Amino acid sequence: MTAGRGIVHAEIPAPDNTEPNMAIQLWVDLPSHLKTCEPRYRDLRAAEIPHANPDPLVNIKVISGTSYGIESLKELAYTPVWFLDITIRPGGSVRQELPKGWNTFMYILAGAVTVGPNGDDNSGKHDKGVRAKQFQNVVFKQEGDFVEIRVTEEEKTEAQMLLVAGVPLDQEIVQYGPFVQTSKEAIFKNFHDYQNFQNGFERARDWQSKIGEEMMSR
Repeated sequence: MTAGRGIVHAEIPAPDNTEPNMAIQLWVDLPSHLKTCEPRYRDLRAAEIPHANPDPLVNIKVISGTSYGIESLKELAYTPVWFLDITIRPGGSVRQELPKGWNTFMYILAGAVTVGPNGDDNSGKHDKGVRAKQFQNVVFKQEGDFVEIRVTEEEKTEAQMLLVAGVPLDQEIVQYGPFVQTSKEAIFKNFHDYQNFQNGFERARDWQSKIGEEMMSR
């Protein structure tokens, strides 16, 4: 979903699901010149997401971006963002190329991974990498152009992680509630527009969530 100059929406987990729901929400700031772009929504179904399988122990859902030559759908975002859902079984590894100079982080959803080189480099220094486990976040330096991730054979379970990368924006970030702008003045204007149903919020007057109504009627 791209909020742009204004959008109102509702998020409610599937009401008939008896299992716990897990959701990851990623907010990506828009460049200042796109803050007032037209809002849009694109529902991406599982069948539309391509997979990369560099070896039998690795599965990469290419939600956005490129992995091992597999490219995602093109029309998802106004700004370049890579979003990869990676699962690695014990003994598997990933060498994921990234655009140099981008901000990149990895969030561990399950299991544990080892990040970094494995074995001796040309200097003779032995580096076993850094182990990261469930619910930890790993932030990478901008200078690199790839990351190495592996699950050692000593690990008992497979690991699942999200690898996210995007273009750094050289602009101020001012956030209040659901609004993200580059100045306090712009935030105040967002509140004024929302309260007066203008400049993107014309249809917010008397808006009711259909899925919210369904939940309340149960």
